[in-house]
Amino acid sequence: MRAEPRVLFLISVMGHGRGGHFYSLRTTAEALASEFPCMIAMLGRHESPVVGASSVPTCVVRTTGLNLPTALGGLQDLIREWKPTVLHAFDVSSHGLARLAGARAGVPVVTTKAGGPNPKRFFPLADDIVLFSSENMEFFSSHPKFRGVRLHHIANRAVEIEDDADRIAAIRQDLVPARPTLMRIARFNPHYRESIVQAVNLTKRLNADGAACQLVLVGTPQIPEVHREIVALRDEHIHIYSDDRFTVEASRLLGVADFVVATGRSIMEASSKGRVLLTPLAGGSIPALVTTGNFPEFFATNFSPRNRLPDYDEESNYARVRELVRGDTAGVEELKRQSREWFERHFSIRAAIPTYRAIYQGAMERGRGGAHPLDALIHVAMSVRQFASAEQ
Repeated sequence: MRAEPRVLFLISVMGHGRGGHFYSLRTTAEALASEFPCMIAMLGRHESPVVGASSVPTCVVRTTGLNLPTALGGLQDLIREWKPTVLHAFDVSSHGLARLAGARAGVPVVTTKAGGPNPKRFFPLADDIVLFSSENMEFFSSHPKFRGVRLHHIANRAVEIEDDADRIAAIRQDLVPARPTLMRIARFNPHYRESIVQAVNLTKRLNADGAACQLVLVGTPQIPEVHREIVALRDEHIHIYSDDRFTVEASRLLGVADFVVATGRSIMEASSKGRVLLTPLAGGSIPALVTTGNFPEFFATNFSPRNRLPDYDEESNYARVRELVRGDTAGVEELKRQSREWFERHFSIRAAIPTYRAIYQGAMERGRGGAHPLDALIHVAMSVRQFASAEQ
């Protein structure tokens, strides 16, 4: 019988610690912890409130970049005490330290690239890389540098989201009862600005056309200039919630919405609630309705803000959304049913547990791979620079 894994997850915390990959790590670790021991180490100056609230044991290894020997020593102490059989890093910076500590302790390292565009420059080697999107999988599979790397395509996963009744009730006090409600949960920063603006554009256009609806925007004002810009676009149909009461575990507010504009794991969380899904398109003015016809294209990019669709007709898309908002009940119910089916088939973390177990057991049986000293040197130097330049 193959030995069961004992997995120490690592993630770097460079700022507020509330990005999507923190939720992805937490979801993955909590699901796997029901099967075998797991722990999460946060590397950086801060603790992520998302990871810190996990049911999985967590700790912080203070890492500033300039204290590399001390941080590495702290990580090695943790490895000696907790005795993991696998280290699993969830970003490039934490992978740099995991690479050093794993080499010294003789513990294999797995790393995850949690979506995003294909790397244009340096991306470090690893024995096993988990990739969330088929776009990334195609890139890494065809790149000569990664020819000897074991690549694993596991789409980003989520658990079924439980509503937070108190916070939902607080938001509903500001809304018109029974009026169709759109929602976008995203940090206010340049990366998500376009998707937020598209949600605003859609809401304003629908109301101007007599399709009464309202939009709820929830997100941390990470870049104040972007937050101010969106606030300036607000009208009586748009409601913005940016304080910690609403932005921490904001997915538990999805019960407010009928239609959800989302990217990445937010799509998967909305799908768990059986909501009608829309996702932004690069260069578009409004988000696109997710249907059985375009789902494969969006799924391939992990529902990225970089989405593009061949032969897309924005006016036809808008007309269909307007019909749904105006009262096509049968159409809304069919899209909700399909949304929930996508969650069960593609997004539920429970279905990925056997794959993760097999990856860890394979890594344990093979042990540490090649050192790749030049690649490791570049990688560690990059990690040190990133930790050193992080928010104080």
